[in-house]
Amino acid sequence: MLRKLLAFVALAGASYIAPAAHAGWECEGTEPFWHIEWTGSLIELKDSSQVIRFKSVDAAEPAGPEHWLWVYQTQSLGSRYIPLTLVVQRIGRSAECFNSAAGVARKGRFSAVAITPAHVLAGCCEWRDDK
Repeated sequence: MLRKLLAFVALAGASYIAPAAHAGWECEGTEPFWHIEWTGSLIELKDSSQVIRFKSVDAAEPAGPEHWLWVYQTQSLGSRYIPLTLVVQRIGRSAECFNSAAGVARKGRFSAVAITPAHVLAGCCEWRDDK
């Protein structure tokens, strides 16, 4: 699955922008519930049973003129090695990001896929600028 996703990213010719040090993403989804909070140098992935902390990283280098897709690959902090790939896609100015399992739609501009060895999680993201 990860290889197919990364192949799609390469073929799409998308560009990637790293967030500034004072900003980050806040992402969440359902079925199963998950939440990512990215603040400065720390990324936290929370689900119903645990919190895993990851190193903050820059996105992959730009591959084209459009700014609508970001791919981040990182690993957990601490003694257990857990990789995380976070793919965030701009879906439009006022498109809906829909958490279908919860039956909840909300306006948003970004969708997300978070990939760990145990899960492929889909949901919505918002860009936070902590200036």
